[in-house]
Amino acid sequence: MTVRDGKIVQPAISWNTHKFSPQMWEPFAHWVSENHPKDFEAMYMDGGSNYRITEESIRLSERHTRGYVEDVKQGPPSAPRC
Repeated sequence: MTVRDGKIVQPAISWNTHKFSPQMWEPFAHWVSENHPKDFEAMYMDGGSNYRITEESIRLSERHTRGYVEDVKQGPPSAPRC
């Protein structure tokens, strides 16, 4: 925020997402694009860099978050045995 003469003259909001984004938002967007490509278009804009805020995108996020969490809990797929 900007303060002049002891008064706030310009508030500011900072979404300090430099850790959260690569740990959650980006992997989830990638997972949605791979597992639910049709829903990805309803949920994201600009190839996934911006989230759409609509009733449909919120509903889809709620639905797919459960599947994403289950996949993360299972861990990465095992390498094929030769």
